[in-house]
Amino acid sequence: ASPAAGWRFGGWTGNLTGILNPSSITITGNSAVTAVFVANQYTISASASEGGSISPSGITIVDNGGNQTYNITASFGYHIVSVTVNGTSVGVVNSYMVSNVTGDTTIAANFVLNAFAINSWAGPNGSIDPNGTVAVAYGETQLFAISPDVGFHIAEVLVDGVSIGAVTPYAFENVTSNHEISVTFEYNFHTIESNAGPNGTISPAGIVVADWNATQSYTITPDENYRIEDVIVDGVSVGAVSSYVFAQIKSDHNITASFALNVNFFINIISEYGSTTSSALVNAGDSHTVSVTESEGDASHRWICTGYSVDGGQIVAGASYTFANVRSNHTIAFNWQEQYYLNVVSPEGSATGSGWYDAGTTITVSVSSNPRTIGNGVRLVFIGWNGDASGMALTSNPIQVDGPKTATTDWTTEYQVTYAAQGNVLPLSAPQTEWVTSGEAAKGTFPTTLMNPAGNTRNILVNDNRPATITEATTITGAYKTEHLVVFIQNGLESDVKGTVATILEKTYDKIPNNIWIEAGHSVTFTYKSTVESTTRGKQYLLTSTNSTSPLTINEPITIQAYYEPQTSSNLNTILLAAVILSIPPLVAIPTFALRKRKRKITPIAIGGGSVSPGTVQTIEPGDDSTVFIITANPGYRIADVVIDNYLHLGAVRTYKFQNVTENHTISAIFYED
Repeated sequence: ASPAAGWRFGGWTGNLTGILNPSSITITGNSAVTAVFVANQYTISASASEGGSISPSGITIVDNGGNQTYNITASFGYHIVSVTVNGTSVGVVNSYMVSNVTGDTTIAANFVLNAFAINSWAGPNGSIDPNGTVAVAYGETQLFAISPDVGFHIAEVLVDGVSIGAVTPYAFENVTSNHEISVTFEYNFHTIESNAGPNGTISPAGIVVADWNATQSYTITPDENYRIEDVIVDGVSVGAVSSYVFAQIKSDHNITASFALNVNFFINIISEYGSTTSSALVNAGDSHTVSVTESEGDASHRWICTGYSVDGGQIVAGASYTFANVRSNHTIAFNWQEQYYLNVVSPEGSATGSGWYDAGTTITVSVSSNPRTIGNGVRLVFIGWNGDASGMALTSNPIQVDGPKTATTDWTTEYQVTYAAQGNVLPLSAPQTEWVTSGEAAKGTFPTTLMNPAGNTRNILVNDNRPATITEATTITGAYKTEHLVVFIQNGLESDVKGTVATILEKTYDKIPNNIWIEAGHSVTFTYKSTVESTTRGKQYLLTSTNSTSPLTINEPITIQAYYEPQTSSNLNTILLAAVILSIPPLVAIPTFALRKRKRKITPIAIGGGSVSPGTVQTIEPGDDSTVFIITANPGYRIADVVIDNYLHLGAVRTYKFQNVTENHTISAIFYED
């Protein structure tokens, strides 16, 4: 069974019962089956906020398509603000019908307190707070504060047009209707009462009404032969004044003047220097002012007034004094101090200390800004005080002030001297930049010699371009030349040689090795003698080769070697044998020559500050080991390198031994200064 919209299946009647849908029936004869449908039902939920009600309230059940009417009522002091159905406003209504209900529905009534307007305003010279239109909820209280400006007071407050007097503040309580409040203000007024005793008048006399913050003047006049004795304002004496002014009046006042018969008193003035007012007779009760010029003298010597004493009392600073309400004779004495002027003159820098100083005191003066740069590489330096000041420090020695003084600063010019080097290939620390007094000599010095760690290249200072005296900012340049060590050694010569071995730069040498320094780029000429004689009879040495040829241009350190072979008479005879053997007749016996192996030689060489031990050429049988060579540096030196045969660098070793010697060798030790 299928229900129509808004209806639902309720069950079966007739030959079929139950609520199962769909359902089946067995037909055994005529049968009647009826489907029963009932209308859908929905809920309407009704609610109301504080301040009213909705009827009916709560949940109401309504059939599909049915209607339900609701009445909305606001409580006292509230009103309806909105009615919503399913969240949508239907306006501000007292009654509403929910019609043709087809689903669950909500209806809500919303209420708010009634609000009333209170209008407030204030006239000139005061304020009311809050001011303007104020919204007040039903039954609430609203307070208004009323404040007059300074010098004014509240004249009247009107509430809803009715005066309630000069009140502040004012509150509207349990507001149930609109209201208004207004306030007006007016000036404060004050009275001044004046009185004059006998023998004089005060004007104006009597009672004067004055506005708030106004000004009122009074004139007091004694009769002839009388004087004003006193004026009392609000109970307090203001002295024997002839006029008085009440300014910015903010309260009531009174003023009274009294008078007395005139009596004269003498005011005596004593002053050694300066120009004073004259001594005078003063009426009793009057005031009298005395004064003196504060100084007397010229631009370098003066006396200044340091104060005064009245009737022998304590000295008080000042150059003037007023005797008020004179009632007796008085003496005033002015005191003076002698002073001298100290002038500090400084053509440079900023000097302090110029001014007047008491005679007999001791003072110091000073100058700042030392040194002061005045140009590129030029500065002025303070060197001392002159004139009446002494000393070399920025603050002078004490100066005794016993007359006018002048202190003068002395300055000297210094020039910046920098140092540079050229032509050197080795690292160089040039002299530090210095400041030199004009006309004096520069003090920085260049190192005369620079040596590389190996001790075989050096720079020699040739000259520098320093002037005899410094008269401007200067750079002094040291010129260096580079020299390399050229070592001449021989191989094969023993200690029995005699005569010249080599000629180097036109100088003959009978002992080798020899070291010569040659400027880089220059040439060295040398000649090794082809035959060197021996002290051993029948023995000499023949030059077999050299590792360089003369002349040789030097651009780095180098060792030039010559190689010699010893020759004896037997060697020579053997050589001649071939020449004569063909001329010997047959049957002539030919002597037999025994040939022997030549010994090998190791030549030690020491370059610089040290030695190699043994230090002479060592002769060794072929295949034998050498003795141990010991390398020792002199004090202040250290081993730079040990070189075998001019190519094998061993480093800073202290001993070395040749093994299985089959060739001639050299061992060279190089030293340099620590």
